Amino acid sequence: MKKLLSIILIPLLLFISIISTGCTQKQDINKENNIKEENVDKKPDPQENNNNNNNNNGENKIEKTKTELRKVRIFAFDYQTPELYYYDTQIKVTDNALVKALTNELQHNLPEDRFLTLTDEVGVTSAKLDKENGILTVVFNEAFTEKMLLGSVTESGLLASILSTYAYNYGVDKVAIYFGDKLYTSLRGELPEGYFKVDYSDAKPLYN
Repeated sequence: MKKLLSIILIPLLLFISIISTGCTQKQDINKENNIKEENVDKKPDPQENNNNNNNNNGENKIEKTKTELRKVRIFAFDYQTPELYYYDTQIKVTDNALVKALTNELQHNLPEDRFLTLTDEVGVTSAKLDKENGILTVVFNEAFTEKMLLGSVTESGLLASILSTYAYNYGVDKVAIYFGDKLYTSLRGELPEGYFKVDYSDAKPLYN
């Protein structure tokens, strides 16, 4: 009887063992295939990397501008009187470009219509302060005298308002003005020293 059971069980166990081994190998093969497929799906997306790089580069290239309120004194020429006045105010100055901010005031923000405004058809291209010699040099892109209808009195008055505004706020008494690479001499014909000597002592306060 034992012999008979052995004869029956041994082949049966071998058959079960063979089937189990086959299933295990198939599962291992499927598992390996799945891993390979997952790896393929998870390859880095070049476009995504480019977007990330662009975003990072964009963040790195952002330059913040610095704007501050600054108390200044503006000189304005009353072409009706004609006399030079001054008043104190606050203006926005961006990235320490004080000359441009002052020029903007003379172009757009004078408090009364009787004051002669500088045309906005010209602009400041550069400004340089020579601290050692106390000279401020301002360069305009074009000649404002060619863009405005000026007589001898109004040209002198406009010049006084510009020079006084620049000189006072920079703490100097010498200002040179250029139109491009040409020195502006106004009605004086020549400026041997290369700059205007600024004196605003006769200016009157607009607000008492």
